[in-house]
Amino acid sequence: NKKLRAVFEWARGHAKSTHFDIMIPLWLKAKDELNVMILVGKSEDNAMTLLGDLQAELQFNQRYINDFGEQINIGSWEEGRFITKDNKAFFALGRGQSPRGLRYRSSRPDYIVVDDLDDDELVHNESRVSKIIDWILEALFNTMDMGRGRFVMVGNRIHKNSVLANIAKLDGIFHTVVNAMDERGKPTWHEKYSVDEINEVIKTIG
Repeated sequence: NKKLRAVFEWARGHAKSTHFDIMIPLWLKAKDELNVMILVGKSEDNAMTLLGDLQAELQFNQRYINDFGEQINIGSWEEGRFITKDNKAFFALGRGQSPRGLRYRSSRPDYIVVDDLDDDELVHNESRVSKIIDWILEALFNTMDMGRGRFVMVGNRIHKNSVLANIAKLDGIFHTVVNAMDERGKPTWHEKYSVDEINEVIKTIG
């Protein structure tokens, strides 16, 4: 869906960032369906760390390079924002940081991923949550060209008033929930986690 608006509410340790910050951008880029990507974290440093994982794949993943060519662009390979050899741009932003005017050449952002934006301090302040929701819907979303592009939010629901919980309720949002255990009490990702492991965590944290 080239106009995807989605919230992926997956359990901790279930590869949210791996999917949406790395694998899907690599796939979209290979299909020439990604021109400008923005990755948003709770802080700029956090976003830069997350974007660095994608940057490392583009620079060092020899299988990807064998299939799709050299990616590194000398002189435009900076931490937190970089341009690939085929002129695709990648930017890291912190929560609330101004994205206005963010583009590369004639291309506006067409893949935005908001990764684990909520934290324990934020969700207990309704006024701050409301301001961040406004920032997402007004400033961040509108960096896309009249809604052309994919807008994805990933994270855990750490509070009923979290930014993620509020965005998930909006009309037109595709929303999926993946818990650590399914309705039968079995691990959702049974190849990685056992029932005993999950139950040990439940004993500790409730």
